[in-house]
Amino acid sequence: MSLQQTLTMLLERGNAVQAFWSVYITVTLGLLAFFGSKPRSIRLAVILSAAFVAFGVVNCGGMLKAARQRQALYKMFHTLVAPDAPATVTCQERPCDPPLASARGLDAISHPLDPRLVAVFHVIIDLLALASMWYLTLRPQDPHL
Repeated sequence: MSLQQTLTMLLERGNAVQAFWSVYITVTLGLLAFFGSKPRSIRLAVILSAAFVAFGVVNCGGMLKAARQRQALYKMFHTLVAPDAPATVTCQERPCDPPLASARGLDAISHPLDPRLVAVFHVIIDLLALASMWYLTLRPQDPHL
């Protein structure tokens, strides 16, 4: 795989992780707004909690897969731009695109997060969101409303 292809795929996988986070944040904030807007029944809270857990598992799985792919691509990219890599490895048929010096600069800022950290963060946010939904469901209601 060429330097350009590896860099393109590395950036695309980064965008995929961001897309998973965007969907997750939208769903989570929507659920919290739903529970915070007015009192909801415990039965509904149980159903939506189960749905949220299922959504969280699927979302986290997709995010982990994209993060692992990104980590593997980063290793390939890092190998291609290493200072001791032969020029023929990265620039076989035409001048490097992007130039090798620029790619080495990108190497320093492209290091992906460890997928385990992504999973731990996701689980912590899941637990906080569930706790918030249940707090909003079980909170004492103001009789003046």
